[in-house]
Amino acid sequence: FVPTRVLEILGFLIDSENMTISVSPERIQDILDEMKHIEGKKSVQKRDLERLAGKMVFVCSVVPGGRTFMRELLDTLSALRGKKHW
Repeated sequence: FVPTRVLEILGFLIDSENMTISVSPERIQDILDEMKHIEGKKSVQKRDLERLAGKMVFVCSVVPGGRTFMRELLDTLSALRGKKHW
């Protein structure tokens, strides 16, 4: 039996040898796909922004300083009323 040094949990890679936590490539690709879906559009529905923000906020828990860059997106979301608001 060989102990695992890198374990993936909820899209995070936990490396017990180097004592690091990182984001899995699949999770990063998922966020990039969401961004491509929104990119270039003149207007976006609130639910699309919420989906992207949710994924990004989750990842920000392991990205130092990541929450700082989310402020504008979160402010925009709080200003929108309904789920179908553009």
